[in-house]
Amino acid sequence: MPGSLFPTIVLMTVLCVLTEGACSQPSEERMKSVESDTLIMLDKMFNEETARKGIEGWVVYFAENGSMVSGTSAPITGREAIRRRMTPVFGDSSFSLRWEPTRAEMLIVGKLGFTIGRSVRKRRNAMGSMETQRGIYATLWMKQPDQSWKIILDTGSDEGPAVQSR
Repeated sequence: MPGSLFPTIVLMTVLCVLTEGACSQPSEERMKSVESDTLIMLDKMFNEETARKGIEGWVVYFAENGSMVSGTSAPITGREAIRRRMTPVFGDSSFSLRWEPTRAEMLIVGKLGFTIGRSVRKRRNAMGSMETQRGIYATLWMKQPDQSWKIILDTGSDEGPAVQSR
């Protein structure tokens, strides 16, 4: 072994032993942090894709058996049922929905987690005025057999009445 490489290997081995195996398997806390960061990133991508692609950007993030629940309608389950329900909403040229995740947590590391955040929905009402509705949301994500994260439950609620503008 070359003389200059041997001290480096010894030093790395000692460091691994002193840090209790940090060079091998990541700790559960570290994994929770990485997976939570992944969910924040995915939720932001979900927002961007929905803004760019409308209904197609929306449904692609749902699991085949994913559900949407809101206080104003019955739960909708299944990607195709979600597409049918949301197509007219996204088909309204005055409609926009944007959101920002504020927190993510792992419920079961590497398998199940959630994001929560704030949303802003805009649309033209029946009187022709633009309405802005602020809200909060929670999204439950589950790792799929192909190792992708998909939404299994999305829900949200409004924060107060909509604000109208011209």
